[in-house]
Amino acid sequence: MEKSLYDFHSIIIESENEDTLISFQKAFAKGILCAEKNGETFDLDGVNIYQYCDKCSSCCSIEKDTSLNNMFFGNLKGTDIKVKDVLAIQNYLQLGSSDRIKIAYIHRADNMTIIAQNKMLKLLEEPYANTKIILGVTSKERLLDTVKSRCISFKLDSKVADISLEEGREFIDLILKGGRFNRVTEIVDDVKNPSVFLKSLEIILSDGKKDDFSKRNLDLLHLVLIANKRLKLGLNQKYTLKRLALEAGFIGDGYR
Repeated sequence: MEKSLYDFHSIIIESENEDTLISFQKAFAKGILCAEKNGETFDLDGVNIYQYCDKCSSCCSIEKDTSLNNMFFGNLKGTDIKVKDVLAIQNYLQLGSSDRIKIAYIHRADNMTIIAQNKMLKLLEEPYANTKIILGVTSKERLLDTVKSRCISFKLDSKVADISLEEGREFIDLILKGGRFNRVTEIVDDVKNPSVFLKSLEIILSDGKKDDFSKRNLDLLHLVLIANKRLKLGLNQKYTLKRLALEAGFIGDGYR
Protein backbone atom coordinates (compact mmCIF):
# COMPACT_ATOMS: atom_id res chain seq x y z
CA MET A 1 0.00 0.00 0.00
CA GLU A 2 1.50 3.30 -1.05
CA LYS A 3 -0.12 5.26 1.77
CA SER A 4 -1.68 3.77 4.85
CA LEU A 5 -3.33 5.50 7.76
CA TYR A 6 -4.06 2.31 9.64
CA ASP A 7 -0.66 1.87 11.26
CA PHE A 8 -0.90 5.20 13.05
CA HIS A 9 -2.72 6.32 16.16
CA SER A 10 -2.79 10.08 15.52
CA ILE A 11 -3.61 11.36 12.04
CA ILE A 12 -4.02 14.81 10.50
CA ILE A 13 -6.16 15.02 7.37
CA GLU A 14 -6.11 18.33 5.51
CA SER A 15 -8.48 19.73 2.90
CA GLU A 16 -9.86 23.16 2.07
CA ASN A 17 -13.29 21.54 1.72
CA GLU A 18 -14.92 20.69 5.05
CA ASP A 19 -17.40 18.28 3.43
CA THR A 20 -14.43 16.36 2.02
CA LEU A 21 -12.92 16.10 5.50
CA ILE A 22 -16.12 14.70 6.97
CA SER A 23 -16.90 12.26 4.15
CA PHE A 24 -13.29 11.02 4.06
CA GLN A 25 -13.22 10.45 7.83
CA LYS A 26 -16.44 8.48 7.67
CA ALA A 27 -15.04 6.31 4.88
CA PHE A 28 -11.85 5.77 6.89
CA ALA A 29 -13.87 4.72 9.96
CA LYS A 30 -16.06 2.39 7.91
CA GLY A 31 -12.91 0.78 6.53
CA ILE A 32 -11.85 -0.06 10.08
CA LEU A 33 -15.18 -1.01 11.64
CA CYS A 34 -17.06 -2.62 8.73
CA ALA A 35 -18.29 -6.10 9.63
CA GLU A 36 -17.83 -7.28 6.02
CA LYS A 37 -14.41 -5.82 5.20
CA ASN A 38 -12.11 -8.13 3.26
CA GLY A 39 -8.76 -6.33 3.53
CA GLU A 40 -8.87 -4.92 -0.02
CA THR A 41 -8.28 -1.21 -0.52
CA PHE A 42 -9.26 1.58 -2.89
CA ASP A 43 -7.99 5.08 -3.52
CA LEU A 44 -10.02 7.88 -1.94
CA ASP A 45 -8.82 11.47 -2.26
CA GLY A 46 -5.28 10.23 -2.97
CA VAL A 47 -5.09 7.87 0.03
CA ASN A 48 -5.63 4.11 0.11
CA ILE A 49 -8.30 2.99 2.57
CA TYR A 50 -10.02 -0.30 3.26
CA GLN A 51 -13.09 -1.17 1.24
CA TYR A 52 -16.34 -1.34 3.21
CA CYS A 53 -19.81 -2.72 2.49
CA ASP A 54 -21.84 0.40 3.41
CA LYS A 55 -24.66 -1.95 4.45
CA CYS A 56 -23.74 -3.52 7.81
CA SER A 57 -24.85 -1.99 11.12
CA SER A 58 -21.38 -0.50 11.71
CA CYS A 59 -21.27 1.29 8.35
CA CYS A 60 -24.85 2.54 8.69
CA SER A 61 -24.34 3.87 12.21
CA ILE A 62 -21.20 5.74 11.11
CA GLU A 63 -23.09 7.32 8.20
CA LYS A 64 -25.93 8.36 10.54
CA ASP A 65 -23.49 9.68 13.19
CA THR A 66 -24.86 7.25 15.79
CA SER A 67 -21.81 4.98 16.11
CA LEU A 68 -20.39 4.57 19.59
CA ASN A 69 -17.01 3.71 18.05
CA ASN A 70 -16.66 6.76 15.80
CA MET A 71 -17.37 10.01 17.62
CA PHE A 72 -17.53 13.51 16.10
CA PHE A 73 -16.02 16.35 18.11
CA GLY A 74 -15.70 20.03 17.21
CA ASN A 75 -18.46 21.77 15.29
CA LEU A 76 -19.51 23.08 11.90
CA LYS A 77 -19.71 26.72 13.02
CA GLY A 78 -15.96 27.39 13.14
CA THR A 79 -15.92 28.32 16.83
CA ASP A 80 -12.97 27.60 19.11
CA ILE A 81 -12.31 24.11 20.43
CA LYS A 82 -11.40 24.51 24.08
CA VAL A 83 -9.89 22.51 26.94
CA LYS A 84 -13.31 21.24 28.02
CA ASP A 85 -13.70 19.73 24.55
CA VAL A 86 -10.34 17.96 24.82
CA LEU A 87 -11.40 16.57 28.21
CA ALA A 88 -14.57 15.21 26.58
CA ILE A 89 -12.41 13.47 23.95
CA GLN A 90 -10.22 12.03 26.69
CA ASN A 91 -13.25 10.71 28.60
CA TYR A 92 -14.60 9.09 25.45
CA LEU A 93 -11.33 7.38 24.52
CA GLN A 94 -10.44 6.11 27.98
CA LEU A 95 -13.63 4.05 27.98
CA GLY A 96 -12.32 2.12 24.95
CA SER A 97 -13.21 -1.53 24.54
CA SER A 98 -10.61 -4.26 24.16
CA ASP A 99 -12.13 -5.81 21.04
CA ARG A 100 -13.14 -2.82 18.87
CA ILE A 101 -11.28 0.33 17.91
CA LYS A 102 -12.68 3.67 19.06
CA ILE A 103 -12.11 6.66 16.81
CA ALA A 104 -12.30 10.31 17.86
CA TYR A 105 -12.68 12.70 14.93
CA ILE A 106 -11.98 16.35 15.73
CA HIS A 107 -13.48 18.50 13.01
CA ARG A 108 -11.64 21.76 12.31
CA ALA A 109 -8.95 20.87 14.83
CA ASP A 110 -7.12 23.96 13.54
CA ASN A 111 -9.66 25.92 15.62
CA MET A 112 -8.28 24.50 18.86
CA THR A 113 -7.00 27.16 21.22
CA ILE A 114 -3.30 27.05 22.12
CA ILE A 115 -4.17 25.83 25.62
CA ALA A 116 -6.40 23.09 24.18
CA GLN A 117 -3.65 21.98 21.78
CA ASN A 118 -1.19 21.71 24.67
CA LYS A 119 -3.76 19.67 26.59
CA MET A 120 -4.14 17.42 23.54
CA LEU A 121 -0.42 16.56 23.56
CA LYS A 122 -0.80 14.00 26.35
CA LEU A 123 -3.45 12.10 24.36
CA LEU A 124 -1.13 12.07 21.34
CA GLU A 125 1.95 11.04 23.34
CA GLU A 126 0.29 8.39 25.51
CA PRO A 127 -2.64 7.00 23.49
CA TYR A 128 -5.19 4.68 25.03
CA ALA A 129 -5.14 1.14 23.68
CA ASN A 130 -7.25 0.42 20.60
CA THR A 131 -8.01 4.08 19.87
CA LYS A 132 -7.34 6.51 17.04
CA ILE A 133 -7.47 10.31 16.88
CA ILE A 134 -8.21 12.05 13.58
CA LEU A 135 -7.58 15.80 13.34
CA GLY A 136 -9.50 17.29 10.41
CA VAL A 137 -8.08 20.66 9.37
CA THR A 138 -8.37 23.14 6.52
CA SER A 139 -4.83 24.35 7.29
CA LYS A 140 -2.44 22.38 9.49
CA GLU A 141 -0.20 25.47 9.74
CA ARG A 142 -2.52 26.65 12.51
CA LEU A 143 -1.54 23.66 14.62
CA LEU A 144 1.40 23.78 17.02
CA ASP A 145 4.59 22.14 15.78
CA THR A 146 4.47 19.90 18.86
CA VAL A 147 1.05 18.62 17.74
CA LYS A 148 2.07 18.13 14.11
CA SER A 149 5.24 16.27 15.08
CA ARG A 150 3.19 13.66 16.95
CA CYS A 151 0.87 12.89 14.02
CA ILE A 152 1.13 11.49 10.52
CA SER A 153 -0.28 13.99 8.02
CA PHE A 154 -2.17 13.48 4.77
CA LYS A 155 -3.32 16.24 2.43
CA LEU A 156 -6.39 15.03 0.61
CA ASP A 157 -6.09 15.14 -3.15
CA SER A 158 -7.63 18.31 -4.59
CA LYS A 159 -7.92 16.55 -7.98
CA VAL A 160 -10.88 14.54 -6.68
CA ALA A 161 -13.21 17.52 -7.10
CA ASP A 162 -12.03 18.00 -10.71
CA ILE A 163 -12.57 14.31 -11.47
CA SER A 164 -16.07 14.45 -9.97
CA LEU A 165 -16.92 17.50 -12.09
CA GLU A 166 -15.79 15.71 -15.24
CA GLU A 167 -17.83 12.61 -14.42
CA GLY A 168 -20.72 14.82 -13.32
CA ARG A 169 -20.90 16.59 -16.68
CA GLU A 170 -20.93 13.26 -18.52
CA PHE A 171 -23.60 11.91 -16.14
CA ILE A 172 -25.83 14.95 -16.78
CA ASP A 173 -25.33 14.80 -20.57
CA LEU A 174 -26.25 11.11 -20.63
CA ILE A 175 -29.47 11.84 -18.73
CA LEU A 176 -30.59 14.95 -20.63
CA LYS A 177 -29.55 13.73 -24.08
CA GLY A 178 -30.73 10.13 -23.87
CA GLY A 179 -27.41 8.32 -23.48
CA ARG A 180 -26.66 4.68 -22.75
CA PHE A 181 -27.99 3.50 -19.40
CA ASN A 182 -25.07 1.06 -19.12
CA ARG A 183 -22.65 4.02 -19.13
CA VAL A 184 -24.72 5.79 -16.45
CA THR A 185 -24.48 2.74 -14.20
CA GLU A 186 -20.72 2.48 -14.88
CA ILE A 187 -20.26 6.05 -13.66
CA VAL A 188 -22.36 5.34 -10.55
CA ASP A 189 -20.41 2.15 -9.77
CA ASP A 190 -17.09 4.00 -10.10
CA VAL A 191 -18.02 6.83 -7.70
CA LYS A 192 -15.72 6.70 -4.66
CA ASN A 193 -17.12 9.70 -2.79
CA PRO A 194 -20.89 10.02 -3.30
CA SER A 195 -21.12 13.29 -1.33
CA VAL A 196 -18.51 14.96 -3.51
CA PHE A 197 -20.12 13.55 -6.67
CA LEU A 198 -23.56 14.88 -5.75
CA LYS A 199 -22.00 18.23 -4.87
CA SER A 200 -20.39 18.34 -8.32
CA LEU A 201 -23.79 17.69 -9.95
CA GLU A 202 -25.31 20.49 -7.87
CA ILE A 203 -22.52 22.89 -8.91
CA ILE A 204 -22.87 22.06 -12.61
CA LEU A 205 -26.67 22.26 -12.64
CA SER A 206 -26.68 25.53 -10.66
CA ASP A 207 -24.09 27.17 -12.90
CA GLY A 208 -26.28 27.70 -15.98
CA LYS A 209 -27.33 31.18 -17.06
CA LYS A 210 -30.99 32.00 -16.55
CA ASP A 211 -31.52 32.08 -20.32
CA ASP A 212 -30.50 28.45 -20.83
CA PHE A 213 -31.55 27.06 -17.46
CA SER A 214 -34.24 24.68 -18.68
CA LYS A 215 -36.99 23.04 -16.65
CA ARG A 216 -35.19 19.72 -17.16
CA ASN A 217 -32.08 21.13 -15.49
CA LEU A 218 -34.22 22.35 -12.60
CA ASP A 219 -35.97 19.00 -12.27
CA LEU A 220 -32.64 17.16 -12.24
CA LEU A 221 -31.23 19.57 -9.66
CA HIS A 222 -34.28 18.84 -7.49
CA LEU A 223 -33.56 15.09 -7.68
CA VAL A 224 -29.89 15.68 -6.82
CA LEU A 225 -30.85 17.66 -3.71
CA ILE A 226 -33.22 14.86 -2.67
CA ALA A 227 -30.43 12.30 -3.15
CA ASN A 228 -28.15 14.41 -0.97
CA LYS A 229 -30.78 14.42 1.78
CA ARG A 230 -31.06 10.64 1.52
CA LEU A 231 -27.32 10.30 2.05
CA LYS A 232 -27.49 12.49 5.14
CA LEU A 233 -30.32 10.31 6.47
CA GLY A 234 -27.98 7.33 6.23
CA LEU A 235 -29.41 5.51 3.22
CA ASN A 236 -27.02 3.22 1.38
CA GLN A 237 -24.79 5.36 -0.84
CA LYS A 238 -24.75 3.15 -3.95
CA TYR A 239 -28.49 2.56 -3.73
CA THR A 240 -29.05 6.33 -3.47
CA LEU A 241 -27.00 7.03 -6.60
CA LYS A 242 -28.65 4.23 -8.60
CA ARG A 243 -32.07 5.46 -7.54
CA LEU A 244 -31.10 8.95 -8.71
CA ALA A 245 -30.04 7.54 -12.10
CA LEU A 246 -33.34 5.68 -12.51
CA GLU A 247 -35.52 8.62 -11.47
CA ALA A 248 -33.51 11.04 -13.63
CA GLY A 249 -34.19 8.89 -16.70
CA PHE A 250 -37.75 10.26 -16.84
CA ILE A 251 -36.46 13.86 -17.12
CA GLY A 252 -34.43 13.64 -20.31
CA ASP A 253 -34.96 11.96 -23.66
CA GLY A 254 -34.85 8.50 -22.15
CA TYR A 255 -31.96 6.05 -21.98
CA ARG A 256 -30.84 3.85 -24.83
